[in-house]
Amino acid sequence: MREQSSALESAAAVALPAGNDWKVLRLMLPAEPLKRLRFDPSDGDTPVELRAMRLVSDSGALVHTIDLHDLRPTHQIASIDSTAEGVVIRPVAGAN
Repeated sequence: MREQSSALESAAAVALPAGNDWKVLRLMLPAEPLKRLRFDPSDGDTPVELRAMRLVSDSGALVHTIDLHDLRPTHQIASIDSTAEGVVIRPVAGAN
């Protein structure tokens, strides 16, 4: 239970309105080294399309680029499908 509690304490969330316009999303991450990173793209049944994921420092320097094709579906994600520009993440219908 401690691990789950710790994970919730360091969670970051941002609500974005639905739409077809591309948005840049920035989340503050904990300062300590990351062992894993969980990305929950939607709390509903709406697919989310990603073009890039990058970790940058407070000063804006690139720390790491996450290869979108390395993402694997877990926890209520039905599929991650490649597109010409990135990936589409499809949640399990009715999971939330």
